[in-house]
Amino acid sequence: MMWAVTPMAAWLYQTLGSLDAAMLNDRNIEVWIHSADNRRGADWQHTAQAMLRRVGRAVNPDGVAQPKQIGRRPIAPPYHPEIEAVFQHVAELPTPGDQPGRMWTPAAVFGIGLNGVALHAAETGDLHELGDGRLAVAVRGPNPRLVPIRACWTESVRRAARLAQRRRGDGSSTRFVHSADKNAVARLAASLDFGSGGLSLRRARSTWLTAHLVAGTPLPALRIIAGSLSGQTLTELIDVAVDGVDADTAVRQGLGT
Repeated sequence: MMWAVTPMAAWLYQTLGSLDAAMLNDRNIEVWIHSADNRRGADWQHTAQAMLRRVGRAVNPDGVAQPKQIGRRPIAPPYHPEIEAVFQHVAELPTPGDQPGRMWTPAAVFGIGLNGVALHAAETGDLHELGDGRLAVAVRGPNPRLVPIRACWTESVRRAARLAQRRRGDGSSTRFVHSADKNAVARLAASLDFGSGGLSLRRARSTWLTAHLVAGTPLPALRIIAGSLSGQTLTELIDVAVDGVDADTAVRQGLGT
C-alpha cells in the first residue's frame, strides 16, 4: 500500500507541514486523490482511495469512516402472467437472425428456470420425453439436473428445437443459441422488446419459481430442479405468491398432510 501512502504523505508534509496520523482522514484523502497532481485514470483513483482509507482506518479510526455494509440484492419481481404471455408471442414472431435462439431464450427461463450460462449451453439433444406430451431438459453445467418444462412453454421449446435442427440440416443435436459469443444470450433477451426494455432473465426466473410455488411443487423438489436456490429467495417469493391464495384455499391445501 506504500505506493499510495508515500506520495500522499509527501503531499501532506508539503501542503500542511505535518505527518501526524490525524492528517490521514476522509477529507484529505479526497482532496489529494482529486488534486491537480493526480492526472490518473478512474481505476487508479478508486484503488488509491481504497488503499488510503484502509490505512486510515488503522491509524486514524476517528477520521476515516467505516465502509457501509451493502445489503443483499433484492429479488427481481416476477412478471405478471399477461406480460409473460406477450414475451412468448413476441419471441415467436418471424425475425431475421437467430430465430431458434430468440424463441428458446424466454422459454428456457420462463419454462425451465435456466440462467444465462445454462441457457446458452443447451442443445436440442438435451430434451427428454416424459410422456403425455410433456418434456424435460437435461441441464448442463455445474448443477446438472433434469428439469421438467412448464406445460405452457412446452410447445415453444419443441418449435425452437425443430428450427434449430432444421438450421443444422441433418436433424442431429445442435445448440439452440447459434452464436458462441458470451454476450449472445444478452442480445437475444434485449431483442425481445415491446416497450418494456427487453427480457430480464432474473425476473423471468423469479416468474418460473413463483409459478412452481403457486402450483404447489414441494419445496424439496423445487430445490433440486432449481439447481441453486436460497431460503431468502424462497421467503421473498412466497410473500409474492401468497397474494393469490385465499384463506379457504389455504385450508384445503393444508389438508394434504
